[in-house]
Amino acid sequence: RKYANILLIFNINICELLIEKTFTKKLARVIDISPSGGRAGVVLFNSYAYTRIKFNTHNTYTAFAGGVDRLPFTGGGTSITWGLKIALSQLFQASAGMRSNSYKEVVLITDGRDWGSTDYDSIARQYRSRGIKIIIIGVGNVDQRNLRRLVANSKDFYIANNF
Repeated sequence: RKYANILLIFNINICELLIEKTFTKKLARVIDISPSGGRAGVVLFNSYAYTRIKFNTHNTYTAFAGGVDRLPFTGGGTSITWGLKIALSQLFQASAGMRSNSYKEVVLITDGRDWGSTDYDSIARQYRSRGIKIIIIGVGNVDQRNLRRLVANSKDFYIANNF
């Protein structure tokens, strides 16, 4: 059985904080987080990005869910590119607990438009060259044209009207 390294990247909006955390924990249940099973991590972003949970710091679902419950409200803008860059440089590394022989996926959850660089084509190439799939969940009025550039397959792009 091949397990997954799943990284969740999202900007926390104070209005949807509880809903985002609940969604993250539900998604994590599917991963089968355990010392020999799946692994999950979290990057939060606003005007910058912050590694909050590495793949090797929460080895059970209960520990991961507790870590998600403790995620802080960060406020600020929306820099999707920073979130993706930090994920690639800090979390998709063996030193952060990533298993090289496992599936690698990013689930990007955003309710905004990128305030920073939108060099999405370059970022998408970097992820694809490392065999990391990007899945996007856009909530509300997001920059669909640019965000679609990040996914390799249109089936990996979802839009929801609200949380």
